[in-house]
Amino acid sequence: MAVLSMRGMAVLSEDDRKSYGVSQMTTLIEHYGNETNGKPPLIDADETLPELDMCKALVVQQQYPCHTVHSTWKVLNANHPDRFPHLLKLSMIAVLAPLQIATVESGFSVQNDIQVSSRNRLSSDRLNVLMQVSLGPDIEAFDFQSALNKWKQLKKRKLFAK
Repeated sequence: MAVLSMRGMAVLSEDDRKSYGVSQMTTLIEHYGNETNGKPPLIDADETLPELDMCKALVVQQQYPCHTVHSTWKVLNANHPDRFPHLLKLSMIAVLAPLQIATVESGFSVQNDIQVSSRNRLSSDRLNVLMQVSLGPDIEAFDFQSALNKWKQLKKRKLFAK
């Protein structure tokens, strides 16, 4: 997805600029430009490469910032909102994909913190419960009264017998 930031476009020769990002974009088109499990493609495979060529020329001509995908597409979307619809969809995916990966990585990190070598006999059910506790809601957002009421209802407890 780095091709969408268009970093370094200003310093490329005309020939290098024409071939810049074509192979990476072709891979993205193969993935997002085809029907998957009965769902329509997200982008039009035939229109995306021509959009990329127009976009590269515009970025160089207007000297738009090309530091990150976000900065490039913020400017392009503000100044040319309807000109690159397929590339805009890909840029949104590029900006949001790391957020999805971070959640998964956080889960693996918690699992590694819980399941250390001294806990090598930890069952997967117990690990699951400990991970739910670790990844659960923030203490400020947790409804203690509701949890207490549910715990009381699970069975008769001597603590609350009258």
